[in-house]
Amino acid sequence: MWNTAIRAVASAAAEIEDLQLWAAQGRRERQSVAVLKRNRQRVLATLCATESGETPRYLRHKLGLTCACVNAVLGSLADEGLIEPAPIQKRDRVENGYRIVPGGNTLPGGKTEPFPARRETIS
Repeated sequence: MWNTAIRAVASAAAEIEDLQLWAAQGRRERQSVAVLKRNRQRVLATLCATESGETPRYLRHKLGLTCACVNAVLGSLADEGLIEPAPIQKRDRVENGYRIVPGGNTLPGGKTEPFPARRETIS
């Protein structure tokens, strides 16, 4: 049997607002995970291109990422053992940087290319 309950319009509106907020948070979380995954692939591809490694500053400028984003990506890659800290020679000084772990598994599925061939866009 059905039991009917009459609610105030304000409570129904508040419930709808809560549901919309919950859905938006889920979208934001999924989007941030996707962005982190994409940035990890971009950083790995850039580090794969240089045998000696690169500095976080170079990665920020080359990839157009923020300092916090690069630090988060580098931290997660280092925690997984895909990259390691390495001294990088820049002109007349040595800077702290990162390089791919020699013999490490950096690309899933044994791929040699980090991205499929496609048209590059310049932004």
